[in-house]
Amino acid sequence: MKKKKVITVIGGFCAVLIMFAGCGERSGESEYNKAMASWKGGDLVRAQGQLEKAIRKISSTEKKAQANNQLGIILWKLDKHEQAIEQFSEACRLTEGISGANLNLGISLCLAGKIEQAEFQFTKILNEQPGNPGALTYMGLVQMQKQEWKGAAQGLANGLRQNPTDAAGQNALALTELHVNRNSNTAITRLKQV
Repeated sequence: MKKKKVITVIGGFCAVLIMFAGCGERSGESEYNKAMASWKGGDLVRAQGQLEKAIRKISSTEKKAQANNQLGIILWKLDKHEQAIEQFSEACRLTEGISGANLNLGISLCLAGKIEQAEFQFTKILNEQPGNPGALTYMGLVQMQKQEWKGAAQGLANGLRQNPTDAAGQNALALTELHVNRNSNTAITRLKQV
């Protein structure tokens, strides 16, 4: 009789534990949601702190990579470029394939003047996604930085085939065409299309 009561109590206790086991938010999810709300509200400093806290708690590699990428964007907007690059790098490390974090890392490296590292990222992206318009355009900009005008013109033209409404790409291509052709008429014609 006593054994039956003990078994019943233990069974009831286990049933209660099982019932509540899935309740609540996953680790870091609450902080992540708060960070997204702060970001949407324009409070980037608060969003940064909340995302950093969420990243420490998140156990899912995929969600952690996404949070690192978003933290990188926030840090870039806060003019914390080196920290942003670190977050984009971490997001890339956590992601198995090519993701938006790879493009963000390449762009941030390019804008920070780390041209060789940016070129490596864009090459990596283009090896997996040959038609990626962002990578094509930025690869053209990398070539411009290196004053490799023909390569720049080719990269920018390829990027514009994918995204013809890119005004910055049109302007950059006009500049490279001016260097390649030494003819201002071609550049002026291109600029009139913008």
